Amino acid sequence: MKKILPTYGITVHEIPRKTTDGKDDIISAKKVRNALKAGDFETLKKHVPQTTLDYLKENYDKLVKALNEKG
Repeated sequence: MKKILPTYGITVHEIPRKTTDGKDDIISAKKVRNALKAGDFETLKKHVPQTTLDYLKENYDKLVKALNEKG
């Protein structure tokens, strides 16, 4: 994309991935899903904002059921 889009006049700005420790622990949806399935709220606390953590805690059973149904 960085090579192709500029040929169409589109400027590409690559944004670094967010990390929990500023270096190596990249935040990803997969890590969040796995932590949620495991009930690992300490890991979730490092990866999501407080409002999201509150939502995940309040809806834990429903969310885990949905995740398990998806596979």
